Amino acid sequence: MPGVGDPPEIEVDDRLLDVGGESWKVRAVGRARVGRGSSPAHLIQLVFSSGEGTELEALAVGRRLEDLTEHRLREAFRTARPYRPDRETPPFFEGPTRTGSRNDGR
Repeated sequence: MPGVGDPPEIEVDDRLLDVGGESWKVRAVGRARVGRGSSPAHLIQLVFSSGEGTELEALAVGRRLEDLTEHRLREAFRTARPYRPDRETPPFFEGPTRTGSRNDGR
């Protein structure tokens, strides 16, 4: 939680990633915090969109899209599978602007 006088967190809506000469738009569509204790793992559900309408999804370890290096985005892209927005979202992903699990006391 930002303290008094801390600048507000600004989140990037999307990023571009070049893979094999093709440009992909990357956006975060969900987040989760997994584990207990002082150092839980933070996961981001990513969607990669091509200019031709192809969409792929993957998970990456991190809190925010802008914190992911290009290398980590490429690793996520390599593990991506076809995105199906009609598939039921796991309950621990609560959308791009909310974090936490249903069992974390919030």
